[in-house]
Amino acid sequence: MDKKECPASAWFAAMNRKTRDRESNTYILKEPKLTVLILYYNDDRLLAHQLDSWINYSEEVLSRIRFVIIDDGSIVGHRAKEFLELNVHNKSDNLDNESTTTSIEETNIQRMKSNHSNADEKNHYGSEASNVTSLDIRIYEIDQDIDWNVGGARNLGFWIVSQNYGESFNAETSGHKIKPVRNSTSPWVFMNDADVLVPLETMEFVLGLMEKKSNLSADSASSVSVGAKSHFPESDAYMNETNPVYANFQRIGRKGKLKNKYPHPAVMLTTTDSYWAAGGCDEDFVGNYGWTDPHFFYRANESPSLEVVSIHKRMDKFSIPPLVEMSKKYEKSCPETLSCLPLPAEHKPKTKKKRKDRSSDKRDNEEKYFTKPKLSKNNTINNELYIHKTTEGDWSDKYLRFTWRRVW
Repeated sequence: MDKKECPASAWFAAMNRKTRDRESNTYILKEPKLTVLILYYNDDRLLAHQLDSWINYSEEVLSRIRFVIIDDGSIVGHRAKEFLELNVHNKSDNLDNESTTTSIEETNIQRMKSNHSNADEKNHYGSEASNVTSLDIRIYEIDQDIDWNVGGARNLGFWIVSQNYGESFNAETSGHKIKPVRNSTSPWVFMNDADVLVPLETMEFVLGLMEKKSNLSADSASSVSVGAKSHFPESDAYMNETNPVYANFQRIGRKGKLKNKYPHPAVMLTTTDSYWAAGGCDEDFVGNYGWTDPHFFYRANESPSLEVVSIHKRMDKFSIPPLVEMSKKYEKSCPETLSCLPLPAEHKPKTKKKRKDRSSDKRDNEEKYFTKPKLSKNNTINNELYIHKTTEGDWSDKYLRFTWRRVW
């Protein structure tokens, strides 16, 4: 489908024609309308391909987005901050509260001025590539390297956004009970996987869903039945009945085939209030593999104020491009437009060898391409935990069981 015929693009362009004022010389810093949340763990090559995709978004899309990266205990030499430092010249290594505010505001003003001055040279679809400095990116590092900390990292991302992008969290206050204030202006978050690319038209579609729901009054979303099933009605009347958690986005798998019957199980669009209304992720599942997505959506479906809305059929109906899962080749390749960190073989611990043999030669050759620690994917423990918790209902309200800090 031609981009000009894409319903998402047409809607988005129309919204911008109503709100854009290119003649104004006043630059007002506003919080973004959408936060794109990415969890990161030693995946600098995948992050490079993400950034290569983001910098080709249109100016209108980028003006509405802030990218938040949660670095979940990556090793030195493969942290997200180190990757950004390779690709951004104007960087600051010290982020105290006062200097951070000043430097970020100055950076954003320069970015907005640059976009403003080059507006006539770009079209709505980002045909002219930008650079990393045009992106509004924040990086937060978790200090501890915790096995399978997916739920904890997600909780941190949503907590940061709901608390207006805090700076740090020390050990004395970790593991506390989160009690967010719920209101009609709750920030929107698009939670994406590190290995999933989002085409421009798809991001416009996401922004369209968010904008339409945000324009409704607080009173219009007050009633919903308990345990609503995941579905997407043909009409838009559902938007006046409940707070949606958009999920099940269409995707192209790693082998290049459309997984029409198996939409993505983790990617979702929701507000921070809705996320916490569902209880967030239970961090009792952290430390073992699996059942993070099922237990979150189980609780979301059980919440009287939420409805899980499966989006893949609507994407197919309006020819919205699916998400694209990156294949294994992306983990060892680097986009031509960016610089990547060296492979981490040099960072692995050295061990003494008793004798040289063929098997050790083979191991050395394999370790040369080692990129990240391999963890067990046995989900038996979390499967039993899921059965227990869905039966007994004893969900944990102890969140953020680690320390973290903002580093970018």
